[in-house]
Amino acid sequence: MLLAFKWRVLAKEYTPKEGSKNTNYQYRKSIDKVLNNIGQAHILIKVDIQEKYAYVFADSFILSYNLLTNELYQNNETNVVHCDGDNGSFIPHAADLSSKWAAMVGFHRIQNSSRSKSCIYIFKLPSLSLIQARSLDKNYVSNSENIGYNHESIMSAAIDPSGMMVAIGQAQLGTVTIAFINDSNTPTNISEMFQIVEDVKLIDFGRSVAWLDDKGTLAVLVGKSGNRTGLQSEIQVFTNISSNPTSVSILPKYIFPNNQQTLHGIPYKFGWRRRSYLFILAQSRNLLILRDDGKLIHIPSADPGFCSMERVEVSEVYCELLTCLDSDVCALLPIAFLRNSSSTNKSTSMVYSFLSKPCVSGTYKSITGFGPCTVCPSGTKNPGGNESSDCQPCKPVEFCSLGASSELNLTVFNSTTQVFSYPDSPIIDNYDDVLLLNFIPNTWTAGCVLSSPLFVAVIFIILSFIIWLINVNH
Repeated sequence: MLLAFKWRVLAKEYTPKEGSKNTNYQYRKSIDKVLNNIGQAHILIKVDIQEKYAYVFADSFILSYNLLTNELYQNNETNVVHCDGDNGSFIPHAADLSSKWAAMVGFHRIQNSSRSKSCIYIFKLPSLSLIQARSLDKNYVSNSENIGYNHESIMSAAIDPSGMMVAIGQAQLGTVTIAFINDSNTPTNISEMFQIVEDVKLIDFGRSVAWLDDKGTLAVLVGKSGNRTGLQSEIQVFTNISSNPTSVSILPKYIFPNNQQTLHGIPYKFGWRRRSYLFILAQSRNLLILRDDGKLIHIPSADPGFCSMERVEVSEVYCELLTCLDSDVCALLPIAFLRNSSSTNKSTSMVYSFLSKPCVSGTYKSITGFGPCTVCPSGTKNPGGNESSDCQPCKPVEFCSLGASSELNLTVFNSTTQVFSYPDSPIIDNYDDVLLLNFIPNTWTAGCVLSSPLFVAVIFIILSFIIWLINVNH
């Protein structure tokens, strides 16, 4: 795209004093000055939290602009940058600011080569002098794949509030890289990096990233998930991210939406398609989601024992919502409750928010945040209400299952023994005894003896013997 910056000259150009290390930079107070009229394929604009400086990262230059004094601090020599042994120029794709330094991620176009690699660049503020550039992975891509904004070049970056970690999402690789800065005030280098790798069912893992607090809580946007139906995107929240990660610590703590925080009832412009998220933004534990149909979903932070779970329409919201995100405490926003299901599709509201409600019985929430309540473990209970910040232990004589809202007293149940003795079998040594016991029983009667086959056989034997004797005598 062709971008031209007009600046009005208020004073003559200022050049740094002799001996200055930043001889490639120059300060200018300007109006009506078109900045080179160069067409930039990639450009990022960021404003610091004090709203004093605006920073621009482009293909052929980087600059900082003092919004109070109209001073311009520009560097046009960005085509000679060193990143882990390779000289070249950078192609910016995402950036974030801290109070003292900036992190920009993009592709490092290697000089005299048709290949590029993904790198992170650390700049000092407000001078934008390069402190360090480091590769994110060992993979190389062709320059044609990162020229435009496409699926192969989607990146995101976020600096945590403490200024000690940078999260870099690479949707095309399905990874989120955590870079640790050794000093938040003077970041001389990146001390360590590790990656959170996607599950096989996830696509566009890391499309957008946002830190929720300064304790290592990170929200990661997944573009497409095969884990659920009716919803294409999800947000995975990782907690307690530290410089010594384990396989357990980098598993998601919870996922939004969930069974407590659903988006059912919020109309979708493209009814035939599965819902998808484009971008997430976090401030003071509040989360803002931009959906692909242009709707904004605001999930405010809730106190311990409460969960943001009731969906409401927000009428006049933009100014109030931005004020809410910029402050530590969100004021109540003007709302109109959602219409019933018969008229929901007629809603024209573009912004929706969630209201805080107490955790339901059998669940608890001990921290501040926008996430859901947790099921009480076995042996504990929570009857619900306003006291839902923890679960109460059950007495030894009481039974509490997983997610119990009350206990069951085991003493009120009578114990019934259902065990019965099996009849004893007779002692039998061999099969001959079995034949004798059944062939010649000792309980026979006279009539039974006369009709038995044994009696008939004995009679025939006697008759045969008599006939034999008669034949012998003759």
